[in-house]
Amino acid sequence: MGSSALKLKDFYSLFGERLLGSSAPDLYELQRELQHLPGFPHGRPGPGGGADATHEAVTMILVATLAGGPRRQTQLTTPATLALPTWTDEPTARPVACGLTSAKIFGYAILAILRDAGLAARVRQVIVCRDWGEAAIAWEVDGGIRESVFKDAEGNRRSEAADRDGTLCGLARIGGAALLEIARDLHGARG
Repeated sequence: MGSSALKLKDFYSLFGERLLGSSAPDLYELQRELQHLPGFPHGRPGPGGGADATHEAVTMILVATLAGGPRRQTQLTTPATLALPTWTDEPTARPVACGLTSAKIFGYAILAILRDAGLAARVRQVIVCRDWGEAAIAWEVDGGIRESVFKDAEGNRRSEAADRDGTLCGLARIGGAALLEIARDLHGARG
């Protein structure tokens, strides 16, 4: 990538507090925790150095922030959340493609949204249930709202039990306007 590429440190300054609710130092610590994941960029030292804010890296940072933020547990929760498959509504509960992105995996759905400002413009919100291994993307279509739910089989059992027991789930969400702003900025930095 050329010199016009947005760096992660600049991404943190632009969006950290305002859109992700995390400080730049906290996001840098999160970056250090995620560098072991395949596809996460490694920066180079010196002037103009640092890791590029690739779509893949921003997807991982975004999902990690939603899944639990800059904590040691992030090494476990982020890959699991990125890999959540999408499911139909109960009682059929079978894997399907996301109605907005056609992705069958949550991480790929977020990546598709960040790569396409047109998709990002349709998103109302992305929600991650930190306790149940579940995520959802809600988007606008034909004057209404649709939703794709992503969860593992264990998450399915946990959410059914919580529905019966009334257990609360720690939710994290990001609004569609924030995703659109991020997608546009990433696209603009690529020229």
